[in-house]
Amino acid sequence: MFKINKKIIYSLLALKYISSKQSESLTSAQEISDSFHIPFDTTAKVLQSLHRINILDSTKGVKGGYQLNKKLSEISYMDILRTVNEHRSLEKNEIEKAQNEDFALLNITLKLNLKVNEVLSKLFLDEILEKNINLDDLKIIEASYSNRDETHPLNRPTENEAQEMVL
Repeated sequence: MFKINKKIIYSLLALKYISSKQSESLTSAQEISDSFHIPFDTTAKVLQSLHRINILDSTKGVKGGYQLNKKLSEISYMDILRTVNEHRSLEKNEIEKAQNEDFALLNITLKLNLKVNEVLSKLFLDEILEKNINLDDLKIIEASYSNRDETHPLNRPTENEAQEMVL
């Protein structure tokens, strides 16, 4: 399954919270931190990162805070990933090392990475944040995990899983 780190989650929570408020009102890092019981320092850093790329506007001072500078429909998941997670491409020496070791593996990894990045660049935050997942969505997800071909070598249970099934 696709893993999402805490900074990305905090960014999404913050953007959802800020977007739910009136467009004129400001939201502080402390308010977001308190609302979701998440660390203040990380929340503040995430908001600063989002401000650096103009997703958020910032007003300094005692009554300062953040507000959206863009609509959620204009912000892709990849924008958040690149900004908050400091998403990086493979370093030149990593590519050279991988080429020497196993070019086929590098080729597969790069192709997969390109496809994932393409999908994430087309996934906008309004699609993620503005509607809740429903029971039908959960059934589709569950079905995608249960409809695997058990005869395919990659889908066979591991030795430990097989032993647990017997017990």
